[in-house]
Amino acid sequence: MMQHLIVFPVVLPLVAGILLLYQRQGLVRYKRAVSVAATALLLLVAIGLLRQAASGEITYYALGDWQAPFGIVLVLDRLSALMLLLTAILAVGAVVFACAGDDEKGSNFHGLFSGNCWASMAPF
Repeated sequence: MMQHLIVFPVVLPLVAGILLLYQRQGLVRYKRAVSVAATALLLLVAIGLLRQAASGEITYYALGDWQAPFGIVLVLDRLSALMLLLTAILAVGAVVFACAGDDEKGSNFHGLFSGNCWASMAPF
């Protein structure tokens, strides 16, 4: 399971974004709960990946078992784990601040916020 944890920072916000965009006309309370829960879970995953990278070992994850020239290879080292943790901390703060009322200005805020969190983690 720990070897597949590397792909979670990409998959989790993408799934949450799709779920929230599917329910974009739903209750604001539901959208806030899903968005905050997904972002908090992303923070927990980032902490777990930082603990995994703390040993200094560089971990590779080839998506679909395709090698580097033909597929996407995710790499986990200390720097990428720290950047992931920083992004997750900022994302939690941003989504909690937005839940104070700024998220009601657009019906797609939470879906776009959750779905685009993975884009900031792409260098990871």
